[in-house]
Amino acid sequence: MLVNQAHGKSVDLIRSRNARHLRETRAAVEWPSVTAEVDTELMLEATAKHVREALAKLSANERVVIELAFFDANTDRQVAVLLDLPEGTIKTRIRSGLSRLYGLLHKEN
Repeated sequence: MLVNQAHGKSVDLIRSRNARHLRETRAAVEWPSVTAEVDTELMLEATAKHVREALAKLSANERVVIELAFFDANTDRQVAVLLDLPEGTIKTRIRSGLSRLYGLLHKEN
């Protein structure tokens, strides 16, 4: 009887240690992935904020064509039809707007 109790206590002790080790291992593995997701999300939010602020500094003509072309996924030709402007004008505004946007984004960093 004493041997059975000692065996039972030994088994309980080993199981307890294994369970604690398993919990600690899971926590160590899962914690960085949650942190990485949060870091990535915060970085994306900060980047989006900078882009919105830089877009607001562009002229209305540049901002509209960039929004239509990139955020609404229209081609140059589709933007030209939507705005009833020549395609060359749209391409020029996109090019100049992107150039200014690039400068504004890199000036702030």
